[in-house]
Amino acid sequence: MHLVCLGDIPSVIRRCCQNFDKSSLHEIDTLLYQLRLPHNLNVSFLESIEHADRWKAKNSRLFVLNIGVPSATLHLPKLFASHFVLYSIGIIMLHAPKSIDEINMADEIINYYCKTAPLVHGLSIELFSLHAHIHLAQPVKRLGGLGHTSAFGFESCIRFIQKKAHGSKDLGAQISYWIDLQNAMETKIKAPSLSVINVSILYFNKFVHFIKQCSRKSNLLIIDLIFIIVL
Repeated sequence: MHLVCLGDIPSVIRRCCQNFDKSSLHEIDTLLYQLRLPHNLNVSFLESIEHADRWKAKNSRLFVLNIGVPSATLHLPKLFASHFVLYSIGIIMLHAPKSIDEINMADEIINYYCKTAPLVHGLSIELFSLHAHIHLAQPVKRLGGLGHTSAFGFESCIRFIQKKAHGSKDLGAQISYWIDLQNAMETKIKAPSLSVINVSILYFNKFVHFIKQCSRKSNLLIIDLIFIIVL
């Protein structure tokens, strides 16, 4: 999320935009604005491709995985277009790899991309964000594809926690207080009804046994006991 979508993609797009004329920029912006995506993809390109550094991470993710190659490479010189295609293919293969061979191939593609990036975009692109791409394949081999270990899922949960804090002071204390209160209200307490019933039955049985013993001695005593119970 931070390395690719918020790191390298805005930097590469900004450098590629230097090779676009105004008509090409307008055509790409129109294409991005008119995109019709599935209902589960809530992504809209309101900012021009010239201002890709203002894009959200989901915009950059959609660009590098799906729409970047068909929308932008047609307007780029062959050198820039082919270099971006290499990057897009490598990230797509690491996003959801199907085999270890695919991961190894993506690793070679990314390494070649990083090695040739200064020849395409100049020495100014040699930043830590570019170097870190060389190590992307290692966590994919251990933990799975980038799409299964990304921060997007955690980012989506922030909106639920955000509702539990107001203002700008003591946000952590507010969040913990309301979560504790919510958990306390959702906890259900069951009355120990079974134990009460068992005790009542026990004393009732003892009372019946006492009545039987008394009935053997005197019928009058039984009448007195019944009168006491009624009172």
